[in-house]
Amino acid sequence: QLHRLNYEASQAVRLPENIKQMIGDYKKAITKLKNKLRREPSNIEIAEEIGQPIDIVKNLERMDENLLFSSLYRHPRGFYVLSPANDIVEAEEVKEDDIKKILEVISGYLDYVVIDLPHDFSERSVAALDRSSAILLIVQQLMPSIKSAQKVLGLFAELGYPDDRIKIVLNRYSKQAELEPEDVEYVLDHQVFSVISNDYKLMQNCINDGKLLDSSAPSRKINEDIGDLAAGLVGISVNRGRSGFFKALLEKLFL
Repeated sequence: QLHRLNYEASQAVRLPENIKQMIGDYKKAITKLKNKLRREPSNIEIAEEIGQPIDIVKNLERMDENLLFSSLYRHPRGFYVLSPANDIVEAEEVKEDDIKKILEVISGYLDYVVIDLPHDFSERSVAALDRSSAILLIVQQLMPSIKSAQKVLGLFAELGYPDDRIKIVLNRYSKQAELEPEDVEYVLDHQVFSVISNDYKLMQNCINDGKLLDSSAPSRKINEDIGDLAAGLVGISVNRGRSGFFKALLEKLFL
């Protein structure tokens, strides 16, 4: 659902272009539907008019292929995104069984499902972890981060997750840091699956502008690292001899 934005001119902030477009489409859809229906349109009618997602949780019982893909944002690059609930209260109402049903439905139509979990081990998070074929545990070259990862690995062992399902990802890697990947492996007693170079400024710019990394700066090392990570997860061999590897990988996965 999209909500009208009200703000004072003095409090205006720069919005990513895709958000501006979305707001414009939303306003046009409301006007069009009001003229057509002679009444206030429902959220589902607005969503269908502008091709934006409907609430997947509230429609689980009648979910089919058409309704599922009406619940997802489709990026021009070919992948789909299921956004979280806009309302915090609604988000808290999502239960463990809802997560199970959502994953069951989505995995029936899509080859790969990537879940960005919150930093907790609620019943909802564990329900998603239980159904994952691979779990990416993100670690940095900092002792507090590594100690936290140790505790998480201990919990994973208690939950019965096999070691080969857990993939350690060393994020924001810097050659200037005191700890090397080998040190992280030694402390965690677990192999580092992937190393992602630190490019914090680029990441923040992409997030603020609503753009993909590889479209903003395709030649940066971080794109190569993420490409290697994706290739390793799906079993695709990496060939650096050709240009546009990361773009080609995404096209192979999603198009």
